[in-house]
Amino acid sequence: MPRYSFSKIDTYKKCPKQYYYRYIEKVPETQKNPALKKGSDIHEILEFHNTEKYNEVLNSKDPEIQNIALRFIDSELGKEILSRNSLREFELFLDSNYEPCDKDTAIFVGYIDRINTTENGLELIDYKTGKYKDSTYQDFTQLILYSLYMFKRLKINEIKIRYVYVEH
Repeated sequence: MPRYSFSKIDTYKKCPKQYYYRYIEKVPETQKNPALKKGSDIHEILEFHNTEKYNEVLNSKDPEIQNIALRFIDSELGKEILSRNSLREFELFLDSNYEPCDKDTAIFVGYIDRINTTENGLELIDYKTGKYKDSTYQDFTQLILYSLYMFKRLKINEIKIRYVYVEH
């Protein structure tokens, strides 16, 4: 059974041929996309912030990546987000009816970068690296779907969603 994710859907929307070669034919990429590596490295640093593994993860990254992550961590927004109680990266699974399910029956898998607890519920955060997009041009479908999953799974009343542009 095929498994979908927002990365796969986004790739298909941008270029069906790229989707075909990457996910159907599984043609290996000749070189790692620098933007994807940068995003993965920054996500990993933020994921392990305030854990025993943090310094090890931070020091294993390129100095430019370290600087971007540290500027965010020391920013007002970074302090606000990273000081809250949270779950680090969270993996979710949905069945064909968009219902929470186990890994074996899932047709859709997603990853929430950070889940902060709030007074009335949760805040779902997706970190973005690269150029800032004005909210008018942002597609919140990914976070809305993740919110529906959390509403169904946890039976809570309030979920806030936001993209956080780490470099801005």
